[in-house]
Amino acid sequence: MKTNVDKKYFGKGAKISVRISADENIRCFFNLGDYKTNISMNQTGPGEYEGHYTVKRGDAAEHLQLEIHLKAPGGLHRTWYEPNSDIIIDGVAPASPKTPQAQVDSQGVHLSWNFLADDDIQGFVIEKSEQPVGDYTKLARTGETRFLDDSPAHGTTCYYRIRSIDRAGNLSPVQNSLSVPMSEEAEKSREPTERKEAERFEEWEKQFQKYARMGKEAFQKQIFGNALRYLTEALELKSDRNCFLYIVYTQQAMGLDTQARETLEKAIRTYPYDFRFYRMYAKILLNLGENQEALEYVRQGIRLNSRDEGLKFLEKHIEETIK
Repeated sequence: MKTNVDKKYFGKGAKISVRISADENIRCFFNLGDYKTNISMNQTGPGEYEGHYTVKRGDAAEHLQLEIHLKAPGGLHRTWYEPNSDIIIDGVAPASPKTPQAQVDSQGVHLSWNFLADDDIQGFVIEKSEQPVGDYTKLARTGETRFLDDSPAHGTTCYYRIRSIDRAGNLSPVQNSLSVPMSEEAEKSREPTERKEAERFEEWEKQFQKYARMGKEAFQKQIFGNALRYLTEALELKSDRNCFLYIVYTQQAMGLDTQARETLEKAIRTYPYDFRFYRMYAKILLNLGENQEALEYVRQGIRLNSRDEGLKFLEKHIEETIK
């Protein structure tokens, strides 16, 4: 049997496929739990059967098990349950980013936006066009809430769309595009403001580096109270992966497990593609006895980095614990 259900998440337009080898001229079909049943499998060759289900807009179901049914003409009925299948069908589009904005300077177009915290959102897709309507080209995908396009030419107008993407690959609905004129006059008029912003940013960066350095030094000296204070100050100035990591290490060293969990939840929302946060979060859940949820986060981390030995070890350990 061959199937792609180990992919787990299936968004709108995604195809769940099942192929099996069996006796010729029998009836084969598969079920996705009780959500979708009697999905026909056609005979594609001698003893070869194949069936598919394509996720439709609005489909939504979780924790489905794949069941394969074989029915012979004489009435013999065999059922095969795919072990460890945990299928999530999600044909629902995520929420769109809020308040998209664009600013132009000598570097290019700085795009920024906000979004409602949602564990299902895995990033953002930036699309670009030279026309307000028609086809847009995918420019980039990012886990941040800002992006710099350094490619536009002066004297042109660029149009941008920013869309959320969830873990099943669904894109948020198309909203009105951002129209960004790249005129020489507009750029010159911004130069004084840009200089002030650059100076302010430089000052923020210096303060961030100062607090981050002091926090890490305090952590190494095991002065955990000071470390937590300095690192928190740094993180308020600038979102930073290493600051998140050191804050969690510090909170754990101080026995602040609840706060460490909250910090990791924020880190995962901010950096949904960093497998390290999933591994650390799973360990906390495991210590709290939340084994099933811990396994879910471990598997999310493995999808981001399948070669991480720590995640593989955790997955095996948790699976044995659950059994």
